[in-house]
Amino acid sequence: MLSDKFISATKEFTTEHQGVPAPYIRKTFEVSDFKSAEVYVCGLGFYEFYVNGKEITKGKLAPYISNPDQVVYYDRYDLTNLIKQGKNAFGFLLGNGFLNNPGGKGWNFDQGSFRSAPKLALSFVVDGKVVFEADTSFKTAPSPIIFDDYRMGEHYDAQKEIDGWAEIDFDDSKWANCIEATTPKGEKKICTANPIKVVKEIKPVRKWRTECGNVYDFGANFSGVVRLKLDGFYAPHQRFKIHHAEVLLEDTVIYKKNICVPFRFNLDDWQTDIYYAKDDCFPQIYQPHFTYHGFRYVFIEGIDGAQATDDLVTMLVYCSDFENQNEFICDNQTVNKIQQMTVNSDVSNFHYFPTDCPHREKNGWMGDIALSAEQLFYNFGCKKDLREWLNTVRKAQREDGAVPGIVPTAGWGFAWGNGPVEDFAITELPYYDYMFNGDKSVILDNADMIKKYVEYLKTIRKENGLFEFGLPDWCEAKWKGLDKPLTNIEITDSLVIIDMLKKAEKMFIVIGDNDYAKQLNDFAQSIREDFRKVHLDKNLFVKGRKQTAQARAIDSGIFTDEEKKTAVKNLVQIIKEDGNRFQTGVAGARVLFHVLADNGYPQLAFDLITQEKYPSYGFWAKEGYDNLPEKFYTRRKNSPFPDDGTYLQSLNHHFWGFVSGWFYKYLCGLNVNPDYTNCNKIVISPLAIKGVKKLNCKFENNGKQLEYSLVRKGKKVNVTITKNTGFDVEIK
Repeated sequence: MLSDKFISATKEFTTEHQGVPAPYIRKTFEVSDFKSAEVYVCGLGFYEFYVNGKEITKGKLAPYISNPDQVVYYDRYDLTNLIKQGKNAFGFLLGNGFLNNPGGKGWNFDQGSFRSAPKLALSFVVDGKVVFEADTSFKTAPSPIIFDDYRMGEHYDAQKEIDGWAEIDFDDSKWANCIEATTPKGEKKICTANPIKVVKEIKPVRKWRTECGNVYDFGANFSGVVRLKLDGFYAPHQRFKIHHAEVLLEDTVIYKKNICVPFRFNLDDWQTDIYYAKDDCFPQIYQPHFTYHGFRYVFIEGIDGAQATDDLVTMLVYCSDFENQNEFICDNQTVNKIQQMTVNSDVSNFHYFPTDCPHREKNGWMGDIALSAEQLFYNFGCKKDLREWLNTVRKAQREDGAVPGIVPTAGWGFAWGNGPVEDFAITELPYYDYMFNGDKSVILDNADMIKKYVEYLKTIRKENGLFEFGLPDWCEAKWKGLDKPLTNIEITDSLVIIDMLKKAEKMFIVIGDNDYAKQLNDFAQSIREDFRKVHLDKNLFVKGRKQTAQARAIDSGIFTDEEKKTAVKNLVQIIKEDGNRFQTGVAGARVLFHVLADNGYPQLAFDLITQEKYPSYGFWAKEGYDNLPEKFYTRRKNSPFPDDGTYLQSLNHHFWGFVSGWFYKYLCGLNVNPDYTNCNKIVISPLAIKGVKKLNCKFENNGKQLEYSLVRKGKKVNVTITKNTGFDVEIK
């Protein structure tokens, strides 16, 4: 049913500086009596699908975002109630997507061996039999989309619109015939991820005039596009140039350098959509088809004051259409704010899979996804999406077992950008998926990938028995007066690998492979022993006295049961030496707060998270951020820029969002599958932490719902369950 016969409008494809119009493609056909009709579609890179003039595309940016040399995704549509007896018409609009991605040259996507003009495959099936596939009888013409790029933006010339092009009776006799196109090399697969939908519409909260146009502030930083609505006040073929950004300079001018790769691209072209109006001065509505942006502010260049109406632009927020979204709210507004910042960044960065940021890169960084794995399962029904992404990771793995730093990739991310602090996504995602969903298939599907990676580790182990390759503890928080070197990469690599092996051991026990589980345990113990020899001093400090190193060592089981209490006290001592503030990157902070809470210091963990002193999440909340920035920094006076002279980075990353998982586990007390044997088992055991007296939590998973409230009285927390539709709940 999944056809491998592809067609294109042309062999020419868009480059960074020269657009080739996105093609319209159509096919008319006749159907007599039938009981069922369906179609299987692959439109590379992206497509829109019309049946008898009506768009029925499953969502935005269909079918999926992937390297087509590795996996080619198709969508299935049931057309039984859309096709009619007699004449019918299919219409397609094709965009470049990842198939041709010049805006991805920073990560070598412009060098992809799969690069080509957009192409289409389909099979139309009636009553179980293939009636036709895409071939050169399909007709094609250029669409009004004269340039489109996943990262850079879209240019649309409304004068080139062809009215009724997808309707049944449209005359396409003057259109050209499609040509045969090369079949992609990747495995054919139906996409099972949730579609990308418009989940929210936001109107501007303010606007102001500049010499060249108007700036609009939407009051929130999300990802998506703006819908442009013209009511007739425009010149023939007037150009509206729409710039998107998340930062303002001097509260007037948008700033793009933090959301671009400035040495590789013209900032004026980045996150920029262009609309050329029709000549007839009738109302027009435009929204981009094959791109999206991360932004709070929009500058529309080329409009006059009369055109800058309140209804001119609307932000359309794009996100994967999750099966559900969970929530909690408490009487501590700082906690609520941090939670909302996390959810905002999650939503902004989840388009089939989590990206690092929705503007500068849009890349599926392995480490970012791994760091957020637990909190994503707490917050959203996203198992379909993360399982589909793991499929692309398996395809991207090299024969020697190495995995790249980003997926999908055209080959970038093996020489730089990977390493254990990125690679641990291959164990984190299936581990937490099974914990929350109890489906062994996610472990079975990824078991061979994990085994290949473990064998790869054995080939690059150092003479001292440890590991040192790839990225460090990324974005380490620092502050004036504290001058410590970054955590030794050999320490972070080796400890993360031990954690990967421990989680893998649990998973292989679940699927009954106890022999391999023992091998993993033996490997981990061997690394542990070598780590103790090299990096542990006689006072049970990890050498260097770094919070990341000490917390990771405790979490990875480096210390014996007898030593652990002292090791934890040493961690608390290091925190005290560091000014009672956390000094870690994302890999360290991911375990720091959990280690403290699990070992008698939950209040310290809570205070490190919520205090207003820099660096902390509470500092971000006080500073007025609505999303999680990429990096902790203090700003110059009346300026968005760091006062340490470094460059401004993204203000919408999710990889610090693991703190949300900490809130669910320790403030809400929501422990899902605590014994790793039953995903329907929930133990509610909230910790009595000063700063939160009341809390309400709603949690839905696999169709079951749980709602409860907490009230703290002194050192005791009272739990009241108000709804439970199938969970096995124990209150401790």
